[in-house]
Amino acid sequence: MLEILKNIGNGTSHEYSHDHVYTPIPSRKTLTTNANKTPDKHYEKNIWYDKLGVRYSLINNSLIINAQDFLPETIVDYINSIPNNLNLNIIISINSRPNEIAGFNMLCDSLSRIPSNKEIILDISNLKMGIGCSLEIENLPTNVKISNCIDIVKGKEEIPFFGENSFDWWSLHCDDSNFKILLSKLTDNARVRAEDFRRIAFNFYKFTPDNIKSASDEVKCEFVYKWCCSNIEYDNDGTMPDGSFNYSRRDTQDPIVTFNRRKGVCAGRARLLKLLLNNCYMKTPLFLVRGMAGRLQHEWNELITEDGKSIFYDISKEKNLCRDSHDDYLLSKFYLDNKKTKISN
Repeated sequence: MLEILKNIGNGTSHEYSHDHVYTPIPSRKTLTTNANKTPDKHYEKNIWYDKLGVRYSLINNSLIINAQDFLPETIVDYINSIPNNLNLNIIISINSRPNEIAGFNMLCDSLSRIPSNKEIILDISNLKMGIGCSLEIENLPTNVKISNCIDIVKGKEEIPFFGENSFDWWSLHCDDSNFKILLSKLTDNARVRAEDFRRIAFNFYKFTPDNIKSASDEVKCEFVYKWCCSNIEYDNDGTMPDGSFNYSRRDTQDPIVTFNRRKGVCAGRARLLKLLLNNCYMKTPLFLVRGMAGRLQHEWNELITEDGKSIFYDISKEKNLCRDSHDDYLLSKFYLDNKKTKISN
């Protein structure tokens, strides 16, 4: 199979320069040193590059290619050149880069116009999406599906996903008609996850008192925050005796699991608070913040009020909150800057 893969393509930009399927660049575990202090290079198996530096991976019968290494129309030609009898799963990885949403939409346009003879999954696990961005996916053919649940690092397709990514939060803000279209474009596991997010948000909103629904963002946040503090316990199984995260229990970080079990670690509870407030029903600008609590990683929330003020909420009630953060926090600062501009005007 590998020999066949190394000879597909148009014979120029996809002509492989390596006889083996080991990357010419050392892996992250590389460069152990022997007694003579000579670097000992270790290579990642089943990953290789062509002459132009395009990277390919073959993991668990899935061929993984990076969208940014191709022109949108070239990538479809490449996929069509793969023999059908190999029965490979084709995964196109979409990573976060400037203007990547525009690049993703161009790829969707090509996949809509140029027929492909294979099943294709668009992996958007690492695509950074603002709440107001538009994904032009309505014309994708039925053989192209979207997923935010693929774990490429472990080489498994759609293992249980217990993290969080931009697509989770973006899908919560779709109106009902667009959400129905979205569901038809997702893989099975991604669809279940999107439906679970939506179900939890809607059911909580449905049983929220009307006076809270119509209240200010700060009142809404106080109400949901107190509910979470009273009903969502800390999951001690999610941490080790020294307080560090227990990686064998990644599910304790997931807001869906946290809601269903009524317990989770700081990340699971902070993400649940965001899920219950920052959606198309409650419409409350609550964001995640990631930093340190002492020596340990920690997650909590920030509310941007209607007058542009920041209020921090921490269900774990940690006091040592620093300002180190991830992209969602940066999105909140973008929101805040724009809100201040509107207020000043």
